[in-house]
Amino acid sequence: KYHLSDEVITKMIKEAKTFEEEDKKLKEKIEARNDLESYVYSIRNQFNDWNDLAGKVTHEEKKDIDSLVNEKITWMEENEDAGVWELRRQKNKFKDEIDLIMVDILLREEIGGAKEEL
Repeated sequence: KYHLSDEVITKMIKEAKTFEEEDKKLKEKIEARNDLESYVYSIRNQFNDWNDLAGKVTHEEKKDIDSLVNEKITWMEENEDAGVWELRRQKNKFKDEIDLIMVDILLREEIGGAKEEL
């Protein structure tokens, strides 16, 4: 029979804990990247679908959105090794820019709806 020494067992446990921490960090980074990508492509698709938001934006807003989406896609391609914090910061920045456009769309719809009621 072969038995592992306490020293070997302790070393194996230590290595497993190290790998566990690395795996956790990698998983967090992958999730942050997927979250950013998913949001960017979701926005692109919503503003390309005439049954969704594309029919509600001005030509200028559409150009701005396309530009923002393309800039973010380029950033993701050029920053494959970006960390979790930077990925989350990029998503929040992008979301803030899109939200400003969304506010304009909602205000226009409310004003248009109010005029129709008169």
